[in-house]
Amino acid sequence: MEKNDIVFWFDTSVIFKNNSETLKNIVETLNTKYSACGFRILSRTWHTIVAATDPTMYDYFPIDDEILHLNMIAATVYIVSRTQESIAVLENVIRCAFIERCMGPPTSTIHCIDGELQKGGFAGCHRYDQSALALSLAQCSLNVNDYRGVSDLVFLKRIENYDSEDWIDVKKRFPWIKTKN
Repeated sequence: MEKNDIVFWFDTSVIFKNNSETLKNIVETLNTKYSACGFRILSRTWHTIVAATDPTMYDYFPIDDEILHLNMIAATVYIVSRTQESIAVLENVIRCAFIERCMGPPTSTIHCIDGELQKGGFAGCHRYDQSALALSLAQCSLNVNDYRGVSDLVFLKRIENYDSEDWIDVKKRFPWIKTKN
């Protein structure tokens, strides 16, 4: 953010598609519809913050019941413009990242209790950077529509969701990936 006014973050599960929305459109929305926090989260989750955040993380963010029951944001693909608000959000996430008990509480696990994630209570799992970003964005605005704007430009395909034929294609495209046979 020091050298660029806009940063686009995406992880390896993101596939870009040819659709009606373009990257230019997405950037333009940062200065209009998503200007409150300077973030636009381009994908969604289907559970609350409280469902997938280890309670130890709450020691490091100002929280209340309203924040905990906001919809969790996805940290898979987003775009950020350099504003005072976005810098404050990122500083909170970075501060958390430097404190092991914040970002990775000792009892945390990525694996949720089967069938609990959508029930509204804690599902026994933790989403690490996603949880930190969600709690930090909630400090900026309690209205998730100020920063969540799903786009048809992106599609998420997790490697564990690939069928065997997809996996063969992945191995051809990325031959340096080591696999267990």
